[in-house]
Amino acid sequence: MNGYNTHVGGRLMEIYDQLLAAVGAESWWPAESPLEVVVGAVLTQNTSWSNVEKAIAALRERELLPQGSGVTPQQSAAAAQEAGRRILALPEEELAEIIRPAGFYRLKARRLRNVLAFFDDVCAFDLVWLSGSRRHDDDTLRRALLRLGGIGPETADDILLYALNRLSFVVDAYTLRLFARHRLLPVACTYESVRSMFMQALPRDIELYKSYHGLVVRACKEWCVKRRPSCPTCPLGRGLWAGVPQMH
Repeated sequence: MNGYNTHVGGRLMEIYDQLLAAVGAESWWPAESPLEVVVGAVLTQNTSWSNVEKAIAALRERELLPQGSGVTPQQSAAAAQEAGRRILALPEEELAEIIRPAGFYRLKARRLRNVLAFFDDVCAFDLVWLSGSRRHDDDTLRRALLRLGGIGPETADDILLYALNRLSFVVDAYTLRLFARHRLLPVACTYESVRSMFMQALPRDIELYKSYHGLVVRACKEWCVKRRPSCPTCPLGRGLWAGVPQMH
C-alpha cells in the first residue's frame, strides 16, 4: 500500500466486500477467448456493451473469432492465430461493415487492425504465452499498447487485465461515478491518478482487480445509475462516506 495509507486501502476493501456480499462474484470480461477480449475492448469504445455483443456475434457467424478454447494450449493458440489472421486479411471496408453495430465502425476497424497486427507481430496471437512471458513486463506492454493509434488507457488496461492476466486496474466511467459519489477520488483526478490510487492501496491481486471492476460495473448499472441513483437500496448505503474529505 505504498503511497496510500492502510486506511484508504481498508475503505476500498470495505466497499468491495459489501458489494461482493450483496451480489456475489461477478464474471467479467464476457468472452470465449483472450482474442475475443482484445476485440471487445476495442469495440466497446464509446458504445454500449449490447452493441458490442451484436458486432461480436457477427464476427462469430463468419468464423472470425476462435470457436471455444481448444483442447490444449497449442490448439487454442492455433485457433487464435487463424482467427486473428483472417480478420487482418479482410479489406478494412469489409471488416467495418461486419462490426457496424458497434458504432464508429470505420474508425474501429482501423483501430482493431492496428491492435491485431501488434499481437501478430509480438506473439503470433498466442496471448496465453504472452501473459506469462517474462520478456514482456506489464509496464512495457502497457506503453506499447498506448503507442497504438486509438488505444487509450482504459482500452489498454482492459486488454492487459482480462486478455493477458496482467496486473493493471481498469478505470472507467463507472469507477469515476461510484467513487466520486463516495468521496474517494484523488483531488488531482486523472485516469492515471485514479488507477494509481487503486493499485497502491489494494493488494496486488489480478483476480481481485477483475472482480472489483465487475462489481463496480454491476453496482453502477443496478443502483449507482447516472441520474437518480437508488442509494437507499444500494448495498453501500446512502451517504456511507458522507463528510469524508477527498483523498490526495
